[in-house]
Amino acid sequence: MLESLIEDLQFLIQIEQFDVGKIDEITERLKTQEFKRFVQSLPFSKPETATELIFTAFFSELNLTSYSQASIKKGWIDYIISQPSANPVGFEVKPLFVKRGSKFKLNHIKYEDFIQQVKKYLTAVNYVVLTNGYQAFLFNREAIVYEKPFKEIPFIELINTINQVGNVWEALTRLEDATPKKDIDERFFADLMGWYELLSNPSISWIKNSHDVEELKILLLNKFIFAQTLEDFALIPFKYVESKYRSAQEEWSPKGYKKVVKNFLSSIDRWFYEYYDTELFKTDVTEFLQDSEENYKNFFRTLGKILGFLPWE
Repeated sequence: MLESLIEDLQFLIQIEQFDVGKIDEITERLKTQEFKRFVQSLPFSKPETATELIFTAFFSELNLTSYSQASIKKGWIDYIISQPSANPVGFEVKPLFVKRGSKFKLNHIKYEDFIQQVKKYLTAVNYVVLTNGYQAFLFNREAIVYEKPFKEIPFIELINTINQVGNVWEALTRLEDATPKKDIDERFFADLMGWYELLSNPSISWIKNSHDVEELKILLLNKFIFAQTLEDFALIPFKYVESKYRSAQEEWSPKGYKKVVKNFLSSIDRWFYEYYDTELFKTDVTEFLQDSEENYKNFFRTLGKILGFLPWE
């Protein structure tokens, strides 16, 4: 069935355009009922609605659990794909064909026209696929800053990769890993130094005693790098650290920033220490912060910047 869907899609892409009067002729040459319904619905449905017939069919054949018109943090995305032991992936769907006069023409899209929309979705998921069933633009969270996909491939190639791997998130991870990256080590080191400098800002006061304060800062960063790495490989719940950050802020902010910080970091330390039995989470860095509400406030906001949880991040 999947092979027949791909053959029908290839057939329509090769045609590129056809007259309204040719719909019956085109329909007869298609193999699957899903694509027959798609072509027959073009004169009557919105282009996006008609195209959804195709995606529903592909997701079904790939045994993917999809949620259409899914509500996420900053709007509604066409599809969220959810699979066991994998982080969710967003799909933003554009029309495969659009009507121009009496003809239906293959719709060529430019990702630049939708980048602001994609960036909003990337605040809720780590991967977004922008596609019309012909082109597929693959975005990771770097697009929030760099405003471009990490890869552009034919949609059929993406479908074949997902079919081979058996998991959308894993397929995108592999495609991302196979994409040449320029100066990634330098960029990460620059980010790391930037995070360290934020923790070294004079607005944050540390207690200097038997512990080396500089080592404590590195320890704190290592904790979050460790957590993010596990999340990237779907080894911990998606956005686990962010959920703890938001929860502490919501539940404890009336009691002051000291309560917020201590509850946030203690929940992280306790869970990772007990679950992974690593000494990395044994030290409570809040024991080495100057005990003032202003200091804890500055420290919490700095964590928000480092972790990318503030609105502008």
